Formats: sequence, C-alpha cells, structure tokens
Amino acid sequence: MSSDLPPLFFDYNATAPLKPEAKTAMLEVMDLSGNAASPHFFGRQMRQKIEEARWIFAENLGITLLDEIIFNSGATEGNNTILKTFENLGAPIFISAIEHACVLKPCKSAKKIPVDANGIVDLGWLDQELSKCDSTKPILVSVILVNNETGVIEPLKDIITLATKYNAFVHSDAVQALGRIPLNLDLYPLDYMSFSGHKIGGCTGCGALYVRTKSPYKPLLQGSQHEKGQRPGTSNVLGAVAFGAALKSARTQDWDPVDTLRNFLEKEILDYCPEASIWASKASRVANTLSIHMPGVPNMTQLMAFDLDGIAVSSGAACSSGKVSPSHVLRAMGITPEKALETIRVSMGPHTTQQEADRFLKAWKSIYDRASNTSTPSNTSTKDA
Repeated sequence: MSSDLPPLFFDYNATAPLKPEAKTAMLEVMDLSGNAASPHFFGRQMRQKIEEARWIFAENLGITLLDEIIFNSGATEGNNTILKTFENLGAPIFISAIEHACVLKPCKSAKKIPVDANGIVDLGWLDQELSKCDSTKPILVSVILVNNETGVIEPLKDIITLATKYNAFVHSDAVQALGRIPLNLDLYPLDYMSFSGHKIGGCTGCGALYVRTKSPYKPLLQGSQHEKGQRPGTSNVLGAVAFGAALKSARTQDWDPVDTLRNFLEKEILDYCPEASIWASKASRVANTLSIHMPGVPNMTQLMAFDLDGIAVSSGAACSSGKVSPSHVLRAMGITPEKALETIRVSMGPHTTQQEADRFLKAWKSIYDRASNTSTPSNTSTKDA
C-alpha cells in the first residue's frame, strides 16, 4: 500500500467491520463457561444468552414463535438447507438468475428466472412457469431480496403474491437486506429467510434461518438435538449474541447520508467519463452499493491499483472475487463479458464520510487516466484528476 493515508474500506457487502456492541456482547460471554445444551447452571446461563439473541430477531422481524428462528453457521448453510429440503421432495424449484453462488450451485435442477437489464426478475415468466406446476404438491420460489453485486431490491412482495396464487413456498436470501432496508414479516410474509451475522457487524461463522411453522424443513446436518432439534452441533453462543447485538444496533442506523454519497459518486464518475456505466442505476437499490464499469480497464487491474492506494473494493461476490471470469449477475442482465470484466463493486458503510467518497473518486479518476494514457499514448487529455 503506497498511500500514507489510513486504509479505506469500501467492501462492506463482503463483510462489515465488527460493531462495538457486538464485541462487547461477545466479551461478556467469553467470561462464561458451559454448553448451551447442558441442563446445569452453566449450560442454562449460556442458553439464556442465545434465547435473548433469538428474542431480538423476533422483535425486529415480527416473528411470534421463537422456534421459527434457527441459529446456524450462516446464509450458505441456510440457503443450502432449504434448497435441499425441496430437492429431496422432488419439488419444482425456481431461483433467480442473479442469486449468490450458495443458491445457484446446490440445486442444479432448479429453473432460473430471467431478469431484465436492471436485474429485476421477470414476473411474467415466473407466472407462466408456475402455472405448469401441480399446485397440490410442494413448489419453491427462491429470490434474493437485495442483490449483493448491484444492490438491486427485488419486487419480493409481488413475487410472494404470485407464488401464493400457486400455493408455492417462498424463500429469500436476505443477507444484504437486513439492517439496510425495512424488513419484517408484515412487509414480506415469507416462508423462509436466510441471514449472515458478519454482514451487519456481527462475527463470521454465525447466521440465522427463519422457517415458518409447518413449512417443509429438513436439517442439512445430522447429529445432536441442538437448536430444539432443528440444527445439530454445539451452539455458537458467541456468534449468536454478537449477531443479536449487531441487529439491535442496526435499528438506529441512518442510510440517507450514504444514499447521498452514492448519488454523488455516480454523478461525478459519469460526468468525468460519460463512457462509464453504473449498472442497474434505474432500479430501486440499497443506499450503499454501486456497480461501476470503467471502460477499457480490467477489474483486476482496478482492484490492484485501488489496493495500492489503500482502498479496498471488490470485483463482485467475495467468494468468487479471485476468479477472472465475468460476473454471472451482470451477464444475466445482458451485459457483455468484456464490460462485465471491467466492472467493480463498491459498497460503503453507514459511517462512510464525504472525505472518503472524495478520496475514492480521486483514485478512480487517476486509475482511469493512467490506463487511458497507457493504452493510447497520443492521448492529451487534460481532465482534472
């Protein structure tokens, strides 16, 4: 890192920094001993900590039955669990073409719902396909609520209404939505929701799965009777309390200033380089996410240049950012492989400042100018970097 400035983190969609409230909650539990499944005092006090975290989830999401909240290792496990449940039932499964890999890969037989140029699912296509299914048997529709690469908010209310017409169950990977947009069962009467703690300032390795009572469900793992028989394995008390504390803190977060910064960056980039693109800019999006195409500059070149400037960004989902291949999300939106490979993801946090946005913008312009001058030696641009 060549910059003398402190490192700048613009990769919140990969993981959010640990919230102070979550750290405090974990430190309190670290002074305790016991397995939450043990019947003695030590076990009971650990179990109480988990139940307190479960109450926070129930309160925030409008869940009336605590047994509907299952703590696990994260959304990858939760998503796999629901998909495998329906796959083992031989049920038709519909997923959007822009899902995270942990939804796309577990069930190869799932039909992919196409999306438009802004990444919004084709409800007409889904309606037509659901009409071909036997509505007396289980059907699953799984659509991500907020896309991790573009920040697009899917029309989940309309999807639920459509699925209900055909008696289909609806699951959503709500990882990028939690703590960023209003999210509860009144708004989205889902059958299943998956979450990861580290996306909102909890710790890695802990997530939660909401399962509506009487909805099909079979644990992915087999073993002991933890989580009331719904998820085996010794309970991750540290993870659960950190997740609960982070979620409680997220209630007071104001994303409006971040929305202003995002709009500022988009305008400045497009004014400076009209050939650039902000993908899905016409869709409803969460405040913190931009998918930016820098024409003529490979995204891996951009990532390395930003890193040398002390700025952390991403080429897409963290689990696939090391792969030099075009984003499946952007390809599903009709974006060419060449442009997809020149696109980076920028994701800010609730406390990102104007000064940090200015620093990113200055770096973006500098990287673009250097690449332009290298590729076209005769370039005599006098743009202010």
